[in-house]
Amino acid sequence: MDWTRIHFGNYRGKNLPEIIFEDADYFFFLYENGFFHGDLEKEANYLYPRARSIKVPSKNNKKMLIKYFFNRNEKSRRVKFYKMKLIPDGSDRGRSNVSSWIDFYLPRSPSNFDKTGYENFVMGLKSILFNNPVLRMYHNACEEFFNDKNNFDLRRVEEMES
Repeated sequence: MDWTRIHFGNYRGKNLPEIIFEDADYFFFLYENGFFHGDLEKEANYLYPRARSIKVPSKNNKKMLIKYFFNRNEKSRRVKFYKMKLIPDGSDRGRSNVSSWIDFYLPRSPSNFDKTGYENFVMGLKSILFNNPVLRMYHNACEEFFNDKNNFDLRRVEEMES
């Protein structure tokens, strides 16, 4: 897909894949509130299910899952995303907070605004997918990631698109 650069807001000159990696909370806010129109709307509709359906890589030819961890702030009673890690399929009996795909929306689930949670999420994602939590995702790398269908659970993508 050819990605359009946006012409508004803090991310002027960037495209939606870049915004997902830099500020997914902002992307989801704009998406949920109908801010995208024309080509950007088509691109957002393409991107949204993919950002929520990233394939979990296998490790040593074993199927892996993602386990998500959250912190609860007792003072504010808010739940915030803390980290994620790979676990072998079948290793977590309760399977609480375990998934067979990586979902960029997850830090937004317990709290509609969690910038620190997204920073932790993206570092964990880059560690799991690229073995480098501080990897700088430049323009082309973001586009290539979302253009490569091998990065996504396509059955889940299709379910979300229908």
